[in-house]
Amino acid sequence: MTNEEKEAWQKEQAMRAAKRAVDMDALPPGHPIDILRRENAALAAILDTTEKSQENYSRLAGLRKHYAKTEALLMPVLYRYGVTGPSKAIWDADDEIKRELSALLSLCGAKKELPKERFSAFLSLVRDVMNREEKVLFPLALRYFTDEEWKRAYFDIEELGLAFFAPEDVPNWEEGEAFILETEDADRKKLLAEGKIELPTGTLTVGQLAGIFSLLPVDITFIDADDRLRFFFNEGRVFARPRAALGREVWDCHPPRLVPMIQKMLDEFRREIRSEMTVWQRVAGKPVCVKYMAVRDANGEYLGTVETVQDCTEIVRHFQKENEAHGND
Repeated sequence: MTNEEKEAWQKEQAMRAAKRAVDMDALPPGHPIDILRRENAALAAILDTTEKSQENYSRLAGLRKHYAKTEALLMPVLYRYGVTGPSKAIWDADDEIKRELSALLSLCGAKKELPKERFSAFLSLVRDVMNREEKVLFPLALRYFTDEEWKRAYFDIEELGLAFFAPEDVPNWEEGEAFILETEDADRKKLLAEGKIELPTGTLTVGQLAGIFSLLPVDITFIDADDRLRFFFNEGRVFARPRAALGREVWDCHPPRLVPMIQKMLDEFRREIRSEMTVWQRVAGKPVCVKYMAVRDANGEYLGTVETVQDCTEIVRHFQKENEAHGND
């Protein structure tokens, strides 16, 4: 898009925005602006109590999460529409508040009394930004944003985190939730078609993931929730793993004398009695660390157990040399 085309597009969007009515009180619960206004309402209550007692000052640390959302979800989109003035002014004030917040928190950490005038000026600036959000930034965003842009903003809110209250205290926006499900399903299909794997913090091709695993100084084995061997990598560095073992029950992959111990460990993992177990042993004269760790999803449901096996020869040798260099036994 040329500069001329961009300017024409921005003028067209400005005309559209000017005709759009804004009623923030009529927004559905859980809408991004509804969430930001709930945070501001909670912030206002915190400011009232903080002015009376500096003991509540640490609760203002949530300002960083609130500003992260306005700066990442609202202001860049408004910039694209050519609406830069209000966003820049508020963003500059946000930065000033965050700098002063860090300085004042340091004073609190050092058990020092916060200078009254400085503290009052800080609280006044926070209130000013909150007022400008409510009267300028939020109404502007509601005039310019499309429905899809609001849904995308909702999609990213959880990642940026909530300020001043817990996630369970925020209602779900039904349209946003539907958009998330549709988007995740479409993204998943696209990734599969491209031979990629979606992880919580990014995507990798199968080749990239295999390359990363091959560099790890451990053998990795995964046993699923049904106690079957489903995956291993770097096989043979310490213990041999035949591909024919994939899909077998884990009991069939160990000597009979070890089965009771493994059964007990997996049962304790499943019942959340413990989450890991480490075994130190010598294998063919080498010091080896075998670690078992329970794998659970975000809700705490047991998914299986991962086993890592590491040859610690080089680690032990390094510290032996270090001890010798320092004249220690």
